[in-house]
Amino acid sequence: MEKVSGYQMKTDAEKIGLLTKSINLAIEKERNRYLAEYGLTAAQSDVMQYLTIAHTRGIEINQVDIERELHLSNPTVTGILKRLEAKGFVVKNESQKDHRYKSVFVTEQAMKVYRRSGHNKEHIEEYLMRGLTQEQRDGAIAALEVMLENMQELNSTVFDD
Repeated sequence: MEKVSGYQMKTDAEKIGLLTKSINLAIEKERNRYLAEYGLTAAQSDVMQYLTIAHTRGIEINQVDIERELHLSNPTVTGILKRLEAKGFVVKNESQKDHRYKSVFVTEQAMKVYRRSGHNKEHIEEYLMRGLTQEQRDGAIAALEVMLENMQELNSTVFDD
């Protein structure tokens, strides 16, 4: 059995959980390092990317859309949007499609950062996939998709106490 930082790994599920979490943290660390130049975090960048893509497609987005699409809580999105608005990356205006909501729009400043950050994303992806064949990549994706479906099914199960 393998040891990871002095901890004896017992099951495949533990190994997979630790590895996926470690990979995610390493990616986020690299993204945050790059985004610090713009005063942004990876989470803020994810919201800006979603809004930028919607903008280029002519789709109006509100806070609830962001919460649903990015699987984030209302307080998390509220905080991210407040910080992005204070930094001049987004603006909120009354929705044209539903006046109960405020739509969120990216500014030209956000569009510039989005265009520049494409290189960093490609750089991270190259490092992540380095040394893997297409067959290995496809197998990893397929396995992770099944695991995600399994966990989503478990999360939707109601247990009686």
